[in-house]
Amino acid sequence: MMNMTFSQLQEITERREQVSIGKSFFSKSALLPDEVVVRYASTFPYIFGDSPQLIRRNSLELMGILEQYIQRILVATLLLEQSGKMKQ
Repeated sequence: MMNMTFSQLQEITERREQVSIGKSFFSKSALLPDEVVVRYASTFPYIFGDSPQLIRRNSLELMGILEQYIQRILVATLLLEQSGKMKQ
């Protein structure tokens, strides 16, 4: 870490903060009813980046989210994606 530039350190720090916020958000979301999870699923891309591909099973598993909730989150995200495309 001694040879890192300031921008690299800043990037790592920002990523850690995003993961921390994301973990808290996902943990809370996983305990909520389906309709609430669906409503907030649209914010997932903003936690992990612009690409929905970044929101994937491995990310959720690393956060310690249980399988039953991972399925709900992924389905909600997919439905929102499809809904957005259909409206366009």
